[in-house]
Amino acid sequence: MATFRNTDPALRSYFKKYSIPDVYEALLSGLLIMCPNDPLKFLEEKIKEIMENGLPSILWNMCIDPALSLRLKVISDTYLHTLLGLDDDQLMTPELYDKAWNFYSANLKRKCFEAWTKYCIMRKNAQEILERKFAAARRFYRDQVVRRILRKWKGWLQFRKGQHKRAAARIGKVFELTLQKITLKAWRKETRYNRRAKKCIAHLQKVEIEETDNEVEVHHAEVHERHLPERRPTERIVPLDHNLPAKLTGLGKLPQRALVQIFHNLNLIDLGRCAQVCRSWNAMIHVCSVWSTINFSEVKDKMRDNVGGDILMKWRASVVHLNLRGCATLQWLTFKSIGQCRNLQELNVSECQGLNDELMRLVSEGCPALLRLNLSHTDITNGTLRLLSRSFSNLQYLSLAYCRKFTDKGLQYLGSGRGCHKLIYLDLSGCLQKNLGCPQEETCQSSCSWLEKFKTVSAARAQPEIEHGGFAMQRKNASSSSGAAPCFTQISDAGLKSFIEGFAGSNLRELTLANCSNVTNSSLINIAQRCTSLMYLNMRSCQAVTDSGIEVLATLPSLTHINISGIDVSDQTLEALGRNGKIKEITISECKSISDGGIKKFSVDVKNLDCMDFSFCQQLSNHSIKHLVFNCHKLTSLTMVGCPRVTDVGVQYLAAACTYLHYLDISGCIQITDKALKSLWKGCLQLRILKMLYCPLITRQAVSKYTSRLQKYEYNNDSPPQWFGYDTGSQIYIPKKQKKSQHGRKISTLDQKVKHNLQNVRNEH
Repeated sequence: MATFRNTDPALRSYFKKYSIPDVYEALLSGLLIMCPNDPLKFLEEKIKEIMENGLPSILWNMCIDPALSLRLKVISDTYLHTLLGLDDDQLMTPELYDKAWNFYSANLKRKCFEAWTKYCIMRKNAQEILERKFAAARRFYRDQVVRRILRKWKGWLQFRKGQHKRAAARIGKVFELTLQKITLKAWRKETRYNRRAKKCIAHLQKVEIEETDNEVEVHHAEVHERHLPERRPTERIVPLDHNLPAKLTGLGKLPQRALVQIFHNLNLIDLGRCAQVCRSWNAMIHVCSVWSTINFSEVKDKMRDNVGGDILMKWRASVVHLNLRGCATLQWLTFKSIGQCRNLQELNVSECQGLNDELMRLVSEGCPALLRLNLSHTDITNGTLRLLSRSFSNLQYLSLAYCRKFTDKGLQYLGSGRGCHKLIYLDLSGCLQKNLGCPQEETCQSSCSWLEKFKTVSAARAQPEIEHGGFAMQRKNASSSSGAAPCFTQISDAGLKSFIEGFAGSNLRELTLANCSNVTNSSLINIAQRCTSLMYLNMRSCQAVTDSGIEVLATLPSLTHINISGIDVSDQTLEALGRNGKIKEITISECKSISDGGIKKFSVDVKNLDCMDFSFCQQLSNHSIKHLVFNCHKLTSLTMVGCPRVTDVGVQYLAAACTYLHYLDISGCIQITDKALKSLWKGCLQLRILKMLYCPLITRQAVSKYTSRLQKYEYNNDSPPQWFGYDTGSQIYIPKKQKKSQHGRKISTLDQKVKHNLQNVRNEH
């Protein structure tokens, strides 16, 4: 066989091409199975058969009788090919033996390694289980030890508490005895002092009576001697009432606190008159506590600069509260004396026409303890705000309402550097600044001078009967003046941002931005991020604010009071404020886009709502009151002036659910009748103030019958005025536009708006 393996490849190819091994296999299989008598002849026949059928038809059992043919192949192809050396690809070589041995040994090693790994893991798991058991045992032992220690410590602690309790009882008893002794000694000392004071006052009164009697006797003697011949016989001299000073000494029996409270209710002129009554009254008035609060505003028309300066200079160590509102006659001397009041904590200089930066500099030199400062309606500039940031580091309340000469830079002074970092209340309402050099300055002054005066008067001295009307007209006037010309600008986002981002921003609790129409949503975003302690926010008539800005304010954690009246907000904004959950007071008057659905969504989460004002929201009806009162049972104040769609049904809802209601204003609700008063009488037992102006369907008989329990009520049955926007029949007024002046010339858009507002105001008055 070795010759076939080592033979020529061509020969080997020849064997494979003509299937020589297959022929041999078929012939040998036939010989082995058939065993013919003549093998050569058998082979010859089979070879001829193979030649006839062709090589492709060769089968290993073709030379075997089918009856004797086996199912399985007796001689394998591999064996014959191996014998002939034609199975190079299947021949077992030493390399294949080595490979097989390596595979077998590697497989055996792998099985052994896996078994060894499993054994190691099992031992490791057993060790971990044992360690966990030991740890649990140690923990159990430690817990037992700690439990025993705690039991012993608890017993010792109870014992010590008992000791401390007994010791505290003994110390308290000793303290009470000592306090009683000290109280008795102080009472005895005070009694002696009062007795001596009464004796002194009685002695002074006695001396005064004697002097008065002597003067009267001398006077009557002189008159008697002078007119003795002329006096008629029926005339007689009336003796002096000696009991008069004794009656006046009744005030001396009152305690000092009561005397101080009595004299606090008198103005400076009355105090001066009381000091001239007698020496005892003069002594009682010259008590330091009486002069802790000085109010020059009550006598501003009669007070002179030198008198005010002398009073403040005399009581400079006692003055704590000082009111100079509207005192235009007090100038340099008075403010110089204010600078000497080291203990001054509250100062009101609003409406002082002569106040300027120089006078405020005098005040800032000597009042480091000032906490409250009111500079509203004055001509202060950025210089005063710089003084505030330098000198009044403890300032907490500051009002700059209607101060129109400071700019955004002044607010930067408050928020930067040393600044007023403890400021918790800031009022910037109505801060309209007029820029110099505006080309439309003359036009605005000539057209809006009366309008500005009316705004100031209505804001500072608004009367109760035109409260809502003044507010409505103020909104109209403010919108027309701010939108008419660019020469009127308000506090902007830049100035407000510089103040809020200062040190005082995080401590600010109250902020008023009423009528600041240049404040936009960016300022509200800064407020929501910085003023985390803000509780009160007034944004009345901030026209540039939208829904998105107010929704950001709803995230303030401490916000409880908010005023968004006169802003065009939607129900979505009201729903966002309701989700805050802490709102106690909200004002949404003149918000035309709010509907009953918005009130419903708002009232779901505000269970602690205390006061609400939705005046002049003519689109709201009884459904709003229904949702409000059924969710907000703690409501104590409700104002719905100018709501013509509210009827008796809404008031009945209110009377059924709001038992704690104290204040109710239904002025201008033209569909409310006597039935509503009857419901309030039965349901709202705690109602104290009720306003029913412009309610034509309510009769005077019902008012007389159902208002006896009220502390105050206002009523008339007149038709609603024109500035309510509707009449008794709910007809809405649409003002006519004025296109030409009296001279027939066309006027500018600014003049049209201003004159139209002026005409509305004159008609209302």
